[in-house]
Amino acid sequence: MGRRALSKIDPTLDVTPFLRKLDQLPTPFDPAEFFGRAAPLELEMGSGKGWFLTQSALRHPDRNFVGVEYAKKYAYFCASRLAKFGL
Repeated sequence: MGRRALSKIDPTLDVTPFLRKLDQLPTPFDPAEFFGRAAPLELEMGSGKGWFLTQSALRHPDRNFVGVEYAKKYAYFCASRLAKFGL
């Protein structure tokens, strides 16, 4: 049984605050400066469609989250999910 295709992404969503390429991040990376606040940092490797990352961010608004995804289409889908929830 194969995987289901990704849902259509709302073209009106602005995903730019949620989507960065590795070479676009400041070096050295300072989470407090990047997020504009000092908070515990949670890192998810292989964010996929962003379900776990979104749910974790909703449950723990006191933490900063970074999701890393190699596949461009999944990274974009994850960013759109975060934008939809206003995270």
